[in-house]
Amino acid sequence: MSSQNILVIDDEEAVRDAFVMALEDTKCQVDTAACGEEGIEQFNQANYSLIYLDLKMPGINGVETLTQIRKVNETVPIYIVTAFSKEFLSDLQVAREKGLLFEILKKPLGADQIVEVTESILNIKTANDVGNLLLSTALKLKIYVAGITADTQSAIESFKEAVNNQLNAEILVTIIDVLEHPDLAADADILATPTLIRELPAPLKKLILNFNCQEKFSVAIEKIRN
Repeated sequence: MSSQNILVIDDEEAVRDAFVMALEDTKCQVDTAACGEEGIEQFNQANYSLIYLDLKMPGINGVETLTQIRKVNETVPIYIVTAFSKEFLSDLQVAREKGLLFEILKKPLGADQIVEVTESILNIKTANDVGNLLLSTALKLKIYVAGITADTQSAIESFKEAVNNQLNAEILVTIIDVLEHPDLAADADILATPTLIRELPAPLKKLILNFNCQEKFSVAIEKIRN
C-alpha cells in the first residue's frame, strides 16, 4: 500500500484529530488546517490525493475554499463534510451550478467510517474475493450523487458500459441527487457521494464509487458481483 497525502480542513481540533487517528494505520499522510485560508496555503505547497473540507468555518467557508482550490486543481477529490439537510446543502447547490466539482460526506463520522470512505476513494484496498454471482436477473442499481451534471451523467454512462462489458448483465439504474433529495439519502443511510446500492439481485449491497478514477471501475464491479 503506497502512501498518499490527505488534507483535512476543519476549524474544530477534535475533528482534525479524529481524521488523523482514524487513518494512522492506513499509511496515509494526513495534514490538517484549522481554516480555509490555511488549507489553501497548504494545498498550494503540497501534492494531495484527497481533501476533506468542512462547510461551515469562520473566515472563508467551505464553498469559498473549494472555489479557490478548484482554480488551481480541477480534479483532486474534495469531500465536503456536512449534514444531509436542505439547510446546509443549499450553499452547495450554488457551487454545483458554478460547475465546481465536489462530493459530500455525511457528518457525524466515526473512525471506521473515515477509513471506509478513504479506502474507497483512494482505492487503497482491493476486493479480496471474486464472487461467482450468477446474474439471472437484471442488475437494479441506485446511484446517489451530489448534483446531476453533464460530467456526472457521462461518468455514470461510462460506469454502466464497464459493468455491461465485465458482467454482461442488463442494468437498470436510478440516479438520486442528494442536493435535491437529502431525505432520500438519509433514509438510505448514505455516508458519502457517489454511493451505489445494488438492490437486485439480493442481497442488497452498498459501496462508495470514485468517478475520478475510471481505471479502477473493475474493482468496484467485482464488489458488485460478490
